[in-house]
Amino acid sequence: MPNSSDARTDRPLDTNPVRKARTRLQLSLYDVEADSKINLQTWYLTENGCYANVPPVILDYLEDQGFSAAWVESAYALFIAKSRAAFFLNYEVTINSIEYSHKTRKDSAEHPLRTLCDSLGLSRQGLAKELCVQPSVLYKLESGKQKAVPNQLETALLEVGMTSDNLQVFQKKVSEWHR
Repeated sequence: MPNSSDARTDRPLDTNPVRKARTRLQLSLYDVEADSKINLQTWYLTENGCYANVPPVILDYLEDQGFSAAWVESAYALFIAKSRAAFFLNYEVTINSIEYSHKTRKDSAEHPLRTLCDSLGLSRQGLAKELCVQPSVLYKLESGKQKAVPNQLETALLEVGMTSDNLQVFQKKVSEWHR
């Protein structure tokens, strides 16, 4: 598989240790799914850094294939940190200057997460990938299944350069929107 990178942040995806291990095994995503019996989506999301940690089932599989679990975990954490640092370089100014609506859901206003995505020119899925968070975290927040900003999203926003004050504004707007 040729080296690939994410065009927006120019983060080399082949630096993800899970992808690196899979390619060293000379397996496609479909091959590794069949060999490991681990869902393709789990592999895909892990290779895009969407989990805070490498899922234990993938870590166990890679360890069985001869890879050091300690190396995979530390290299994965470094991949996330580098990905978020690249995001900061591209969006730091924008992420701290977003104007959120004063309206609530009852007023048919868009969710503050949608405002955040639109201000950055990203879809919800794109934002998840850029922030290295699970897409379901963002879906649950925007759909109203989760009323407060999840810890994984808070951590990611702070790590990409959102100030604490702006995070509090975002949290407040999310809370107000759900009233």
